[in-house]
Amino acid sequence: MIWLLACSTGPCTDDVCWHEAVEATDDVVVVADAVRRIEDPIVRSAAVMGWIQRHGDTADRDAVLGLCAQLSGEDEQLCTRRLEAAHLR
Repeated sequence: MIWLLACSTGPCTDDVCWHEAVEATDDVVVVADAVRRIEDPIVRSAAVMGWIQRHGDTADRDAVLGLCAQLSGEDEQLCTRRLEAAHLR
C-alpha cells in the first residue's frame, strides 16, 4: 500500500505525507496516485518536478507526461518542457 511507503505513523492524511510518498518511490504508478491526493498545488508541483528530476530519464515518457498533466497552468507547461529538454532536468 502506498501509505506504508510514506508515513511510519500510519496512512497518509496530509499533503506533506503524500509528498514524502512521492520521494520514497521510483514507481510512476505510485507517484501518480500520490500526486492526485495532494491538494496544495505548490506541494503537488514540487513533488512532480522533484520526482522528474530524479527519475525522468528512466521512467516511461507517457507516464511522466501524465504526471505533468496533473499540474495546472504554467506548472504543467514547465513540467512538459523539463521532460522534453534533458538539460532542464
